[in-house]
Amino acid sequence: MLGVILAAASLPLAIADHHSVPGFGSDPVTSLLGLVWLVTGSAIVSRKPRNWAGWSFVAIGASAIVTLFLQAYAVYGLRVQPGLPAVAWAAVAQEFALYLLVLVPLLILLFPDGHVPTRRWRWAVVGLLGGTGTAMIGYLIKPGPLNNSCDGSCSSRPRPAPSSS
Repeated sequence: MLGVILAAASLPLAIADHHSVPGFGSDPVTSLLGLVWLVTGSAIVSRKPRNWAGWSFVAIGASAIVTLFLQAYAVYGLRVQPGLPAVAWAAVAQEFALYLLVLVPLLILLFPDGHVPTRRWRWAVVGLLGGTGTAMIGYLIKPGPLNNSCDGSCSSRPRPAPSSS
């Protein structure tokens, strides 16, 4: 239900963003696909709560919908109507919500019963999740702006001191 509300809320923001920021607009097809993934996962989880494939569907669908909503809100708050609350947080969070898309290859491993085919495949799961975690930590500690939407105005990491040569 929350997914439907967020998908519906992102559309007026995206329309306002598109009129104010040329070339920008939330993709309604992505919202629809996110809802389909979310509903599919919810149907699987309601029947088999221990099926990790169903939970992966839920996470991927929710990630797509939340990312689109946060992106539309951040662009609206930064470009159209500055001064909205939590715009900087939304701009940074929308980039990290995409990390859940790493579950798509994991979903292939977990299909159809929610478990990896054999024990030997567990290393693939560990590598996939560990690599994603490492990439996310690297992105967090890298000097420079935390977000591409803000032009560095949302929040930034410490930058190295310029060398005096």
